[in-house]
Amino acid sequence: VGTHNALICDLDKRQVTSVVPAEEDVLLGPQVSYDAKTGEVFFVTYEVKGHLQMSLVDPQFKNRFSIKKWNQETGEITTVWTDEINCLLLDGFRVTADQSYAIFSDLRFALDDECQFDPNSIYIVDLKTKKTWEIPGLKASAHVEPDPDDPNVFYVSEHQIGIVVRDQVTEEDVAKNKDVTLIAKLKFVTKEIGGVVGVASILKYRMTPEGPELLGRYSDGQNFVRATWHFAFKNKGRKYIATISSPYIMIIDAETMALYKKIDTGIKPLYGLQVSEDGEQFYCNSFFDFYIVDFDTGEVQTSCNFQKRREGRVFHVSAHTI
Repeated sequence: VGTHNALICDLDKRQVTSVVPAEEDVLLGPQVSYDAKTGEVFFVTYEVKGHLQMSLVDPQFKNRFSIKKWNQETGEITTVWTDEINCLLLDGFRVTADQSYAIFSDLRFALDDECQFDPNSIYIVDLKTKKTWEIPGLKASAHVEPDPDDPNVFYVSEHQIGIVVRDQVTEEDVAKNKDVTLIAKLKFVTKEIGGVVGVASILKYRMTPEGPELLGRYSDGQNFVRATWHFAFKNKGRKYIATISSPYIMIIDAETMALYKKIDTGIKPLYGLQVSEDGEQFYCNSFFDFYIVDFDTGEVQTSCNFQKRREGRVFHVSAHTI
């Protein structure tokens, strides 16, 4: 997804379609949601002027967001929901398999003077009634994942990844929040930006007529930090959630929300993740390599290096996810 269009790649036909909203003053959220049964693609747009108003002038401003649906047969784009909400930086977005709900996150990762996160929210839209619910108070809420069996159940992550902006960023600044660790610093014009990672969690919710109900939460202090992508899947009939806490693949029992297994891949930084259809393998990437990891043994079965050498120089291919 780009800021103004989404690219739909048909690997069978080897065709690429650029989906461009009719409105010129909107941004697209960074993820689309594909319905494998209907071939429809859902995406979120929000107004540029409203985003700037909220970012620079009024943090309480409510910007106009819309969920749109693209039909690959006709090429038609229709708006299935629109509302004004106090959402700053859209991140994760998924539509449930039965198209009952759309779920997206508001990822705010700038920390305040006390090195605390601005509370984030998850938004759930009932695509039939058009009603919207908000789950407030999360820390760097990021990705969302529907349950593979129950369209009323979904899982969200609290990333706790953020930045600290100061004239000079110090360890003492970051120490104000015991849950985060300073991992990098970068000088930007007259300011210094510090990157931090912190204690992560995966939360399980069920949608009810009264709204979202929290069913469970997995967290393990400093043993589980910076959860990147997470996926709900089945292996031998049992349901799990897999996520990354580099260099580990964390496998959580989706029913009990307790840790089932922790695979030490020995790979740093381990970032992207996807799960095979049968749940037997994990597809992972670091910044420069691709790996296949076995569910049962935890062994790296296959690896591929993406470095390119040309005239004595090394070029790296960096992947955000798979």
